[in-house]
Amino acid sequence: MAELPHVLILPYPAQGHINPALAFATRLASMRLSVTVLVTTDFINNATVSSSSSPSVSIAPISDGKEKIAASESFEAYFRRFTSILPASLAQFIDQNKRSASPAKLLVYDSTMPWALDVARAHGLLCASLFTMSAAASAIFYHLRNGGVRYPYEECGEVRLPSLGVKDLPYLVAFMDEKQTILNHLCGQFLNLEKADWIFINTFDVKSHLLLT
Repeated sequence: MAELPHVLILPYPAQGHINPALAFATRLASMRLSVTVLVTTDFINNATVSSSSSPSVSIAPISDGKEKIAASESFEAYFRRFTSILPASLAQFIDQNKRSASPAKLLVYDSTMPWALDVARAHGLLCASLFTMSAAASAIFYHLRNGGVRYPYEECGEVRLPSLGVKDLPYLVAFMDEKQTILNHLCGQFLNLEKADWIFINTFDVKSHLLLT
């Protein structure tokens, strides 16, 4: 039997991102694809993501340097380390995979890591961005990036998003530092989106994609 086409999936290392990525991987496997989900070493050691319900889905470790950090980090220090180490680890994994019996043709990356597209492109892979948030939540961060919505949110009733008021928008206060590191990270997921071959959105309403227009 010929080898199944191979797909790599790179989720952001947080449970709320890994769970939908694993579900998506299982869905792809049901379409006769072989899927490898890349999970950071530290996350594998501290969570139950070592296996999948599908024999065509495997879990592979990849380093973001967290396993070498003993002290707690600020949001800014975390993202600085994360974005300096993980791209090199991804490039190394792809290089090793290309020499395997079943090299991957496509990287599906979490939309919050747009740099992954550039790494994959440099290594000859097709690219797909996976939005693990709903279309409505993704649209909010899109408009925050482009000025359609301002943070802190302005108390102005509707905020140029259909049927959404200020009270319906993501609560960010608990994650906010002086430089708005996490907000900038979430808004940055649209940086090079037009270069992706495909865009997948984890949403429940097929009409919700209209919110991004």
